[in-house]
Amino acid sequence: MAILNDADATYLREQLATLLTKQVRIRLFTEPATGLYVPGRPTCETCADAEALMNEVADLSDRIYLEIVDVSAHPDLAREAGVALIPTMAVDDGADSGVRFVGLPDGYEFSSFVETLVAAGSEAGHGLSDESLARLESLTTEVEIKTFVTPT
Repeated sequence: MAILNDADATYLREQLATLLTKQVRIRLFTEPATGLYVPGRPTCETCADAEALMNEVADLSDRIYLEIVDVSAHPDLAREAGVALIPTMAVDDGADSGVRFVGLPDGYEFSSFVETLVAAGSEAGHGLSDESLARLESLTTEVEIKTFVTPT
């Protein structure tokens, strides 16, 4: 069953065809459902939905590349990417930019996710002014920015 309805998928396909000017990668860190319940071991309740949604999004444009990382089979890749929770989507232009979405990006979060795809897949996607870029270039230490999206 599709997560995106036909009208939304058509609209997004048309918009992405115009807005994406380069490849964008989604790395989905997930764990497949085994169907086996192990007491004391948490299961990922939204991983299957996240994978289904990311497959639908990747099918919207030939400029979107989806890479699925099974964290149970490749914990080293998750550790290297700084991923501690699943599902996590890393969005970048092929070189890890540190942008992460944790959890299923549905509802209000989905529009932020699409905006991030467009930012990563367009030449001037960041939308920052030259002054802001210059100030960011002058930073001498790493900075971590977290943005939380909520409807309240």
